[in-house]
Order: sequence, then structure tokens, then C-alpha cells
Amino acid sequence: MRENCAATAVDQVITVINERFRERLTVEEMARSVRYSRGHLTREFRRVTGMTPARFLQAVRIREARKLLLTSSLGVREVAARVGYSSAGTFSATFKDTVGLPPSRYRALVLGSGVSPPAGRR
Repeated sequence: MRENCAATAVDQVITVINERFRERLTVEEMARSVRYSRGHLTREFRRVTGMTPARFLQAVRIREARKLLLTSSLGVREVAARVGYSSAGTFSATFKDTVGLPPSRYRALVLGSGVSPPAGRR
């Protein structure tokens, strides 16, 4: 029963993340949305998904950024803002750490080469 409740709570948080990733969204807000403490949500989320809520949020943002970089002419700063980053520098560093290339290089390489984009490091 407890595992079903935790899985349901994690599913609800995943929905919140997918709906609100563009906003400033904290783990505390995610936890409040399911009436869990931050620590309890983090433990249960990791048990169910294999990653923390913050890492999951980051993955969603990077996934959406990759799409925008390849389907729009938006600059890196605008892409960062559209996927929920308040700092283009933080976005670029996170993107490079996750994907293996800075956002502008990723766009140029993938669009210029006609090859499939790299899967990413994480």
C-alpha cells in the first residue's frame, strides 16, 4: 500500500514537472504539491525513478532545450529562458555537462551534419 502511495505521489510530481518546467520550480514546491517533506519526496522519487526530483527537472529542461535548439532560430539566452533557466550561463554549463557540447555547438553540429544528435552523458 505504501509503495502505491509513493508511486502515485511520484507520478503527480512528474506531472507537475512536465507542466511547470518553464517556471522557477523548487523541490520544496514539488513536495508540497503531494504533502511530503522535501527529504521524503527526494527518497521516494529516487527509489521509484532512479534520480532525484531536481535531476529529473533538469533532464526535462535539457530535453526541451535540445528540441528548441533544433527546431527554432532562438538564441541560447532565449532558449534558456523558455526552458526555465534564469541564467544563460548556468543553462549553457548544465547543457554542456549533460549533452557533452555547448548549446550553440550542439545546434551547429547537428543541423550542419545531418546526423542524429548525441544521446547525452546522463
